[in-house]
Amino acid sequence: MEMVLDVLKKPNGLVDMSREELCDILGYRQREFDTEDGARLEKFFSNLDLPVFSTKILGILSGALGSKQSRNPKDVRTTLVEDVLADEESRAAFDELNVPDLVQSFGTGFYQRVFSEFGDDSIAQVVPINVNFEDVTAYQAMHLLHHRLLAGIEKSTRYRKFHKKVEGRYPYFVDPLFKKAGLEKRFVQVMDQLFDSYRRLNSTRTDEGKIVRKTMEMEVLRFDEFSAGVAEALDIAGSEGASQEELSQAYKKTLNSMQLDRARSILPLATKTQLTLLMNAQNVRDLVLDGYSIPTTESVVIAELLRRDSSSSLGPLVKDLDPRSRRTQAFLKYLATTRSVEVEREDDQERKDKPLWSSSEKGYTVEGYRGLGYGKDVLSVSQEGVPFSIDIWSNDELEDLVAAIVKERDPVVSEQGAYRVVRGMNHEEMEGLVLAYAGIDQGVRTNRRHRPGRAFERFSFDINAVLTIGEIRDVRRHRILTLYDSRYFSPDMGFFVPEVFRMAGFSKPLDEIYQHVSDLYGEAAERINPHVASYGLPLGTLGRFPVTVNARELHHICELRTQPGAHLNYKQVCQMIAKGAEKVLPVLGKTMKFVDSSTELDYGRAVGEIRSMRKLKGG
Repeated sequence: MEMVLDVLKKPNGLVDMSREELCDILGYRQREFDTEDGARLEKFFSNLDLPVFSTKILGILSGALGSKQSRNPKDVRTTLVEDVLADEESRAAFDELNVPDLVQSFGTGFYQRVFSEFGDDSIAQVVPINVNFEDVTAYQAMHLLHHRLLAGIEKSTRYRKFHKKVEGRYPYFVDPLFKKAGLEKRFVQVMDQLFDSYRRLNSTRTDEGKIVRKTMEMEVLRFDEFSAGVAEALDIAGSEGASQEELSQAYKKTLNSMQLDRARSILPLATKTQLTLLMNAQNVRDLVLDGYSIPTTESVVIAELLRRDSSSSLGPLVKDLDPRSRRTQAFLKYLATTRSVEVEREDDQERKDKPLWSSSEKGYTVEGYRGLGYGKDVLSVSQEGVPFSIDIWSNDELEDLVAAIVKERDPVVSEQGAYRVVRGMNHEEMEGLVLAYAGIDQGVRTNRRHRPGRAFERFSFDINAVLTIGEIRDVRRHRILTLYDSRYFSPDMGFFVPEVFRMAGFSKPLDEIYQHVSDLYGEAAERINPHVASYGLPLGTLGRFPVTVNARELHHICELRTQPGAHLNYKQVCQMIAKGAEKVLPVLGKTMKFVDSSTELDYGRAVGEIRSMRKLKGG
């Protein structure tokens, strides 16, 4: 952390660096556009030559661009030129757009006066901004998305391949601190090994990829099983049966998606990606200050670029974020000091006592352990053959949930009064009230989006899950969570190798590469810091995900993340969470109606592919 503060304090440091110097640190190469396209892009984006840029015109178009780039190999600016403005009519419509001069004549002046006079955060909260981050790493994207009050969409590792070389190099970032520590050459070697393996295993053009595909066709999903499953899914949906040609194309696309899904576990956190965020001025302030405080070169440079870019559109709302100012330095010192507090690690901290009890049902093993922090047992849920597991516990009772319902429905009842009402009810009456409150008894909860009311937020669960970085990235995007996970990662818990790669005989070469990854991490963590060392870890690195979540949000997470098309890894974890939550609070077994407990392959995506083919043919 001292390194970051020193850079910010130097006269010729970060703030005094030119745009070109900052881009050079990140290894960013700007895209080239002709004069006509450049003029259009300047009308829509704040700049054309930096990796951080905002959108001048908010609305459906800016949102659509962010969504399109998530499954598109192109960047946002190229997407606008080549896809949105592909015909003369679209270009003519775009040319008529105007950003009113009122932004300058009224808006900026108004905020200058109000923010200077009152400094009210509520003012900054109602000023929206859409910011694009181009060629940031997957690791940096995690930091940016870690903030609660913003919405973001990132280029998908589940639908896009990331191994295309640019100027002879795979798309990953090398922090200059690796060179300073004498580890740059080794870091590049290990990253190239990861990307080589990723490329070979996700493609059907390489010998290794062909073996994986054959394994999938023979042992994971045979064509006859696929055809029967799709036929059943189409029949249930009331759609016409699929032709042999449609089945063949859908089968190929399904296997392509499955293969890419498995291969993404090999991608390192240093992988460059694209990210679009919709936030407000207060979020920008938080992101800039937090970015300055993270001890990686990329984070500090991105924070500085965000500060500069937002100054043009947000003006007075971010003008006091200069990292050389005493106010900003004081805030950074606070963050550096509080985040440097260390806790002594116990040698036996991973040891579990002998379970008090154990039960098995439907493939799950649930064990109860003496709660060290709470009076009640900690439940551990695992599944045979699955490398993930969860611990779950709560200090709340059914009575607390019922009392919250009473308070919500009676505007004058006191805390004591609500609990007196509860004490007058037996267990069946309490469960009955909960089921009626959730719409279960009346039969009106017919969709997973029909979430129970806020009284369910009174009941909280503490969960500690073991899963991979790739799935931690996905699940922690749920913003109504209290996250305790570390801002950096470690290889200490090992790595996840997808079963199909093991079946195809590639576990040994992957294990050898992962050993190189672990060795590199150890040296980088010691010579630099664990934040920078984390760049070299693949998405398949196992880690812990400690979180506190209320029962209402738990409905959303478990019912969404187990739906057809969900990634298998976090689907399994969320199924375990649902099982454990039901053990802790049995009534949830009736309210969480839309948790998909199936372990079979879902054919919903294949049905969607067939429908898309029919639309393209005009059917």
